Amino acid sequence: VDVTEGCVRLSCGLVSEILTSGESASASADTVIRVPSAPNPTAWATKTFVYDSTPLGEVLKELSAFFGEKLSTESPGRLLTARFRADESLDDIIGLIETALGVSITRTSGGAR
Repeated sequence: VDVTEGCVRLSCGLVSEILTSGESASASADTVIRVPSAPNPTAWATKTFVYDSTPLGEVLKELSAFFGEKLSTESPGRLLTARFRADESLDDIIGLIETALGVSITRTSGGAR
């Protein structure tokens, strides 16, 4: 669960947690575990990725999950400020990131770039 505004009670069995805006958690087997929020938890609905000084490792993790491709780089700490539409091709997004940050991004399930 990713909370973007307000608050939510997440329950599993007898365990529950109150989450507020910007917080995330998952629940299973009578446990609720708080997890780091994704930079764009509503990208599936807004069709937009917005990054503001976001570490490249986090960006690639999110893009990997959204596009179903494993993306990696040897420069995960580089910071990215950018906006991408989810309907742009992954090749175009990768190319823009590589050019802007001067890095190389590898696609392990779709070949290397």
